[in-house]
Amino acid sequence: MEKISIIIPVYNAEKYLSKCLDSVVNQTLSDIQIIILNDGSTDKSAQIIKKYLDDKRIIYIEKENTGIGRTRNLGIQKATGSFITFLDSDDYLELNFCEEMYQKALFDNSDMVVCDYYEIIGDKKNKVEFKYFEPTNIKNNPELLLNVNLGPCNKIFSKRLFEDKSIRFAEGLKYEDLPFVCKMLCSSNKITKLNKYLHNYVLHDKSETTTHDTRIFDILKILEDTYKYLKENSYPYDLLTYFIFRTLIDYIIKQRYYENKNMRNEFIVKAYHLMDKIDKKWKKNINMKQLPFVKRTIVSCKPLIKLYCELYFNFKYRKS
Repeated sequence: MEKISIIIPVYNAEKYLSKCLDSVVNQTLSDIQIIILNDGSTDKSAQIIKKYLDDKRIIYIEKENTGIGRTRNLGIQKATGSFITFLDSDDYLELNFCEEMYQKALFDNSDMVVCDYYEIIGDKKNKVEFKYFEPTNIKNNPELLLNVNLGPCNKIFSKRLFEDKSIRFAEGLKYEDLPFVCKMLCSSNKITKLNKYLHNYVLHDKSETTTHDTRIFDILKILEDTYKYLKENSYPYDLLTYFIFRTLIDYIIKQRYYENKNMRNEFIVKAYHLMDKIDKKWKKNINMKQLPFVKRTIVSCKPLIKLYCELYFNFKYRKS
């Protein structure tokens, strides 16, 4: 059995794929399984991947495009490593990622290990660090949900969690990372933090866009389902509602980047409806004071946030 299985979904990643795969095949820990899933790429991704197939550690699957959730789930089916990690095809690992993460998991007997990472924006390499915590779990340290990023790629997970708890990614929806990591946090007997920057998250032109993606509405279903799951698993109510509200508020404020006013306002209305549905007194949640004052003030009034988003968009993207 390999020590770690690395699952890499690929879709039209020809510009970044070689750097990604180089970082994997050259890991200092050699006893790994590399699962590359080509999710219907129409560029030269397949040609690039085939240059690496002499490496017998690689399992390569070509498939029709079904989205990242279903693709990752197929990778999970094929994984045989003691631990599983996920890598996006435009990101890359430090060469000691697998060795350091695996050794930390063994040392602490952990189901899940989290590391710090670099955020790459053009030529800039910014450090993203999470507050250190001793080996713990969500029951003993419920604030982990608020303090650990909810992406899967700077983490390794025990294969036991996939087998015993049947945890998988949501399929057919955007934002599938959030409920997946929440379930992993709730299911892990022991979670460990490694104070090393071992993953590189590459940001392209994804941070701001004026084109409205209708899948933004998926976050409402994702958060409602996550709320139900965490509530059923006895997560502390005040922290649970704050987690949902904080996340929703971030997505509400992101509407300032979008041009389609009708869709922008529709999302805001539906987001507020969900917050009221969960708790009509959400504005009085004691943890809301943790939000910056300006953000807290803007979101306190639905007409005000609509006006703010419109004014911001018109100012930032107005035609010269």
